[in-house]
Amino acid sequence: MSTYSTPIDNRDISVKKTKSCSSCYYQVPGDKLPFYYSKPTLDSNFLNDQNIHLWTSLGIYRLTDAELYNTPYTSGGYKNTSYDQLYEAYTSTGFYTISIDDTMFRMALEPRVRMSLPITGATHPSLSALTSVTLYSGLLKQDNSLTPISSGPSALVTADVVKSEYHISASDTGIGQKRIPGVNPGASEVDDPSTNYYDSGIMLLWSDDIDYSGATTGTTWGTNWSASTKYTYSNARLGVFNGVGTTGTNGYNQAVGAIDLYSGNAYIWHPEIVPYINTGIATGGTVTTGLTFNTTDCNFIIKDYDTTMSAKVNIVLQPNQYTTTTNPSMAEAVKADADCDKQVYFDQVCFMDGEGRPVAYASLSDTIVKPKDEFVSLAVEFTIDGGVGTEVWDTYSLPTYGC
Repeated sequence: MSTYSTPIDNRDISVKKTKSCSSCYYQVPGDKLPFYYSKPTLDSNFLNDQNIHLWTSLGIYRLTDAELYNTPYTSGGYKNTSYDQLYEAYTSTGFYTISIDDTMFRMALEPRVRMSLPITGATHPSLSALTSVTLYSGLLKQDNSLTPISSGPSALVTADVVKSEYHISASDTGIGQKRIPGVNPGASEVDDPSTNYYDSGIMLLWSDDIDYSGATTGTTWGTNWSASTKYTYSNARLGVFNGVGTTGTNGYNQAVGAIDLYSGNAYIWHPEIVPYINTGIATGGTVTTGLTFNTTDCNFIIKDYDTTMSAKVNIVLQPNQYTTTTNPSMAEAVKADADCDKQVYFDQVCFMDGEGRPVAYASLSDTIVKPKDEFVSLAVEFTIDGGVGTEVWDTYSLPTYGC
């Protein structure tokens, strides 16, 4: 085998990121959804709680952080906003972190999520007769939520292209990723309009059973919840962030929690739900180590996605390059047949770093002939990070929806 090498110009190398979304929604079973309870300050064992650190996931590090949720919106706080129940959660009722097992999703979740949680003994009029409550992810209404991102009858509105909640409050509260102009959102990508918008990484969770109809837009939280065009064509509900006056009469929707699309952690904080999670029907674990349920009592329906990075290298062989070989097979061929064409053939390309160390090999699908006095061009594309993983629902034979 003969080995030839030549430097590659950086201009001949292009790197691209490809996103591969699950082809189906699928059901995550209850035994893959452990519940961890974090105690409120009212509990005498608050400071000794093994899950006390989880409050930081909600941007609450101390009581002064929680007090912002009891400070009027007009004074710089979050009372009378979608987040205002966090104060009561921190001081009186606590919250649950429900952690989707790492095996149940690949890189991250798509923003449309439905979950069913077991409850019992709830006092809210809409919940008192229920044994389960259904939550849906949904966006807060903004001025451009229903603005088409392009022209034409089939143009999607902004709310249907964003990756996650893009309201600035997600950053200001510390629940979502930090909004840093130029970084998040970053540079716009032509083939991905979502890059134009802030990506908090979270979606707020809502319930049709804990609702304030005077403050909503659209139909119900569950209407076409999984449709990728639900805001464009289905008049899907958008949450109203803030208002004045009393809850339910003027102004805003209370979120019952949030889900982090990158970590797979759901946070349930609403005082009308947290104390009534039916821990008595759990099948394993504890609220400290992770409580699990049967799938009929608790499940999430999600889509995930994976991404991969690939490099494409354009190679041009000059007429005077690679026209001879010391490969013994050539000598044997000439010896056996004096009329041998004596052409050089390639079937593998090796990429090396600046110090000559191999970093990637490409076995060509077709053997490349290198004639004398001619240019030969080829493009080699390979994954950098291992490629896209197998879809989770297929790997674990999970129930699917909307395939």
